[in-house]
Amino acid sequence: MAAAHRWSDTPETGRPLEWAALTALYAGAAIFLLGRAAFARLTTRSGQPAQLIVAAVLLALIPLARLLPVMAGLGLVTALLAALVAFERRTGEVREP
Repeated sequence: MAAAHRWSDTPETGRPLEWAALTALYAGAAIFLLGRAAFARLTTRSGQPAQLIVAAVLLALIPLARLLPVMAGLGLVTALLAALVAFERRTGEVREP
């Protein structure tokens, strides 16, 4: 019987992302946050500085994230976005529909 294949056993998870994929991951999340903040500003006339701060942090982390393994880089983006959601929920910056 063959041993089960686990994602952590693959060599791809331990190496850093290439620049194109890394930029797409981090800048894509930053562009989403910038667009979301711009949409909120144009429609409700309210600013959401937390989104702008996280977008700037994501862009600033691109060179550093080049040194991280694939899963750590993805985990960093996920952690930043989850922290933003938790902050917005706690401070009431986002209203429930």
